[in-house]
Amino acid sequence: MKTIYLDEAVVLQMIEQGTYLVPTLLAPVSVLEFAEELGMSMVKYGMSEIDAIRASTITAAECLCLDNVGQIKSGYLADVILVKEDPLKDISVLKDTDNIKIVIKDGDIVKSI
Repeated sequence: MKTIYLDEAVVLQMIEQGTYLVPTLLAPVSVLEFAEELGMSMVKYGMSEIDAIRASTITAAECLCLDNVGQIKSGYLADVILVKEDPLKDISVLKDTDNIKIVIKDGDIVKSI
């Protein structure tokens, strides 16, 4: 497995400058393959849980110029998960699939416990 080096200094500078992490086709690895590592690193080095979630949703949609995704809002398309623990207190709860209680995709419940 390849490792992405997103160390504390880089994360702190990104937070301070308000920059986005936007992988391109030139990225050495798939961002989907390492999304967990990237998100956890951002929080580990100082980004708040809510800002890490926003970076994965609202900010990602803005970077892709998508006007109807990235938020839970009337008229928006949304895939939603409901977890049993609060990711705003500990974002790592999103890594454990046992914490995911409901998955809604394209308006249909695809998992419900």
